[in-house]
Amino acid sequence: MSRFLFFTPWLLLASCTSPTQSGGKVRFSGFAETALSDFRVVPEHGTRLRTPRNGSTYPTDGLFYRHATFGHWYKIPNHCQSSLRPSPDGFTDDPTCDPAGVMIQKLRGQPERPMFVPQRGATGHPARNPFAPTSPGNASQR
Repeated sequence: MSRFLFFTPWLLLASCTSPTQSGGKVRFSGFAETALSDFRVVPEHGTRLRTPRNGSTYPTDGLFYRHATFGHWYKIPNHCQSSLRPSPDGFTDDPTCDPAGVMIQKLRGQPERPMFVPQRGATGHPARNPFAPTSPGNASQR
């Protein structure tokens, strides 16, 4: 009986942050149209990328950003909602993340909050980065 009680909270917590949930979300605000063309919203499932619009919120697994180091993408974990705004460095994010999800991701060794991660291995996504490595600014690290 005590073994069941010990594991029950962990099972409940894990079910709250199940990878089968709808995924993270991202909202864009205040960008010039030309700056929005530097982003592609990556779907949670599938590979069809979208160019974002100001004032819109998208379900997402993350983003490709033209000025990121090629081979990296901005991963938005399932338990987070990112609010992107323009900044002198390209963009700033004010994410809101569920604390239980942060803890589960930490235990799994996965990104706990939105961040740039390699587009391979455990942090990869099947969608292709549409920004060629020779694009202007694509060699810089954000």
